[in-house]
Amino acid sequence: MNDEEYREALWTVSALVDLDLVPGSPDGDRLVALVRLMEQYEPRFMHEVESGKPAVR
Repeated sequence: MNDEEYREALWTVSALVDLDLVPGSPDGDRLVALVRLMEQYEPRFMHEVESGKPAVR
């Protein structure tokens, strides 16, 4: 995941949360998968924001 994909995932997660999804539904599973990916990326993203330098090239 890169910065652009992370920001796109934020928008997608927001839209999916607003749908009040049923756990185990296709969109519910998509939401869970996106959140897990974002959790893995966030430490690198936050490092980039705090340092002003890309953490991943």
